[in-house]
Amino acid sequence: MKYKHIIKKILDLFDIRNINIEYKYMGKPYAKFNGNTNILTIANNKKSLDNINVFIKIILHEIDHILMYKKHGNKKFNDMYKSEIKKNNHQKKYHHNDNKYEIQANAFAEKNFKKCISLFGNF
Repeated sequence: MKYKHIIKKILDLFDIRNINIEYKYMGKPYAKFNGNTNILTIANNKKSLDNINVFIKIILHEIDHILMYKKHGNKKFNDMYKSEIKKNNHQKKYHHNDNKYEIQANAFAEKNFKKCISLFGNF
């Protein structure tokens, strides 16, 4: 699939191994990582695959989630994430965009974008 080499290089950069990659139609999300199955699913829609900069940021965002799973373990991180969703729902905040783990993953992607883009040169 398109950009497979990019995903591998970025995973290698952060010393992440044993992650399976799948592409499928997902509607809204661009990508998601399932810590229980070690599957990184990439949406095979135009928005996530047509712009290399967007694609790299999507992968970096998910890498931060992968690193969170590695740090805390699957069950603990799932519980932490669900707790954050409940807190946001209770406070009438949006469960995803206001989620501190999503905010952290976005910041991680922004912080590491230039380092990653330099690996691949010009497109």
